[in-house]
Amino acid sequence: MPESAGAAACMVGPFDVADIRRGVRRLMDDVDYAQSLADGGFQNARRYAPARIAEAYAEAYRLVAGS
Repeated sequence: MPESAGAAACMVGPFDVADIRRGVRRLMDDVDYAQSLADGGFQNARRYAPARIAEAYAEAYRLVAGS
Protein backbone atom coordinates (compact mmCIF):
# COMPACT_ATOMS: atom_id res chain seq x y z
CA MET A 1 0.00 0.00 0.00
CA PRO A 2 2.89 2.47 -0.04
CA GLU A 3 1.80 3.51 -3.52
CA SER A 4 -1.47 4.88 -2.18
CA ALA A 5 -0.54 5.74 1.40
CA GLY A 6 2.79 7.34 0.65
CA ALA A 7 4.68 8.22 3.80
CA ALA A 8 1.41 8.69 5.70
CA ALA A 9 1.06 5.14 7.00
CA CYS A 10 2.75 2.90 9.49
CA MET A 11 3.61 -0.07 7.30
CA VAL A 12 3.64 -3.48 8.96
CA GLY A 13 3.64 -7.05 7.76
CA PRO A 14 -0.03 -8.03 7.61
CA PHE A 15 0.62 -11.60 8.78
CA ASP A 16 3.35 -10.81 11.32
CA VAL A 17 1.75 -10.35 14.73
CA ALA A 18 4.97 -9.03 16.27
CA ASP A 19 5.33 -6.46 13.49
CA ILE A 20 1.71 -5.35 13.87
CA ARG A 21 2.25 -5.01 17.61
CA ARG A 22 5.40 -2.96 16.99
CA GLY A 23 3.50 -0.62 14.69
CA VAL A 24 0.62 -0.14 17.11
CA ARG A 25 3.01 0.45 20.02
CA ARG A 26 4.93 3.03 18.02
CA LEU A 27 1.72 4.88 17.23
CA MET A 28 0.72 4.80 20.89
CA ASP A 29 4.13 5.74 22.28
CA ASP A 30 5.44 8.25 19.74
CA VAL A 31 3.05 11.21 19.59
CA ASP A 32 5.20 13.08 17.06
CA TYR A 33 5.24 10.05 14.74
CA ALA A 34 1.47 9.61 15.03
CA GLN A 35 0.90 13.30 14.34
CA SER A 36 3.21 13.23 11.33
CA LEU A 37 1.21 10.32 9.90
CA ALA A 38 -2.05 12.17 10.51
CA ASP A 39 -0.70 15.32 8.85
CA GLY A 40 0.64 13.28 5.96
CA GLY A 41 -2.73 11.58 5.59
CA PHE A 42 -4.48 14.91 5.10
CA GLN A 43 -1.87 15.93 2.53
CA ASN A 44 -2.16 12.56 0.80
CA ALA A 45 -5.96 12.82 0.68
CA ARG A 46 -5.62 15.86 -1.55
CA ARG A 47 -4.12 13.58 -4.20
CA TYR A 48 -7.50 11.84 -4.39
CA ALA A 49 -9.72 14.93 -4.54
CA PRO A 50 -12.52 14.41 -7.07
CA ALA A 51 -11.36 17.28 -9.29
CA ARG A 52 -7.82 15.86 -9.50
CA ILE A 53 -9.10 12.37 -10.29
CA ALA A 54 -11.48 13.72 -12.94
CA GLU A 55 -8.63 15.66 -14.55
CA ALA A 56 -6.41 12.57 -14.55
CA TYR A 57 -9.14 10.58 -16.34
CA ALA A 58 -9.74 13.41 -18.80
CA GLU A 59 -6.02 13.53 -19.59
CA ALA A 60 -5.93 9.77 -20.12
CA TYR A 61 -8.92 10.00 -22.47
CA ARG A 62 -7.25 12.85 -24.39
CA LEU A 63 -4.10 10.76 -24.79
CA VAL A 64 -6.06 7.75 -26.04
CA ALA A 65 -8.18 9.85 -28.38
CA GLY A 66 -5.10 11.53 -29.81
CA SER A 67 -3.31 8.30 -30.68
